[in-house]
Order: sequence, then structure tokens, then C-alpha cells
Amino acid sequence: MLTWVFIAVTVVLGVAGQLLLKVGMSHAGSVDQIGQLFSGHYLSRVASTWQVWVGLSVYFLGALFWLVVLSRENLSSVYPFLGLTYILILLTGHWMLGEPTQWWQVVGTLLVGVGVVLVAKG
Repeated sequence: MLTWVFIAVTVVLGVAGQLLLKVGMSHAGSVDQIGQLFSGHYLSRVASTWQVWVGLSVYFLGALFWLVVLSRENLSSVYPFLGLTYILILLTGHWMLGEPTQWWQVVGTLLVGVGVVLVAKG
């Protein structure tokens, strides 16, 4: 039972971390060329964005919970449950960030959900 709690916490923290990172990077601005990512000016904009720091921290905390899961279960048994993040990201991206959602994204995400259910039954 505790393993499922840790999986759920990992998924929720992963989604929260990704949302914060997206908001932070929206404030920092788009990367048009890979060299721009490593420029001092751009890195200082990213580093001064609190959402990026909190997002990385939340994501790291989720990784710590995931380490607990990995210490208890087979990777092949629990890794598919991270597919739940796809479902939650699609929903939260649409509802919280106002991102457009296309029918093929919904179908693909539902297929991921079916896969998670199949793994859970096995």
C-alpha cells in the first residue's frame, strides 16, 4: 500500500514540477537557438525566475520519492505508472495553462491510460 502512495506522490510532484518549469520558462522566454540556452544573459533570466527553481526542487523531491519506490519494487512493474503523468499533464496544461488540446492528444493519452491499467492488472 505504501508503495502506491509513493508512486502517487511521485506522479503529482512530477506534474507540479513540470507545470512550474513551463510557467518559469514562459517568463524567461523562448529558446530560438541552442547556443542561446548557454548565453550568460539567457541563463541569468532563467536563474532569476523563481518558478524554475521551485519547479526543479519539486521535481527533485519527486525523484526522491521515486527512489523509495525503486528500492521496493521491480522497475518494469512500476515504471509504467509514470505514464499517469501524461494524463495529468494533458489535463492541467489545458485547464491551468490554457493550452489547446487536439483530439489525437486525447486519444493517445487515453491509450497510455489503458496501458497503465493493463500493467496494474498484471
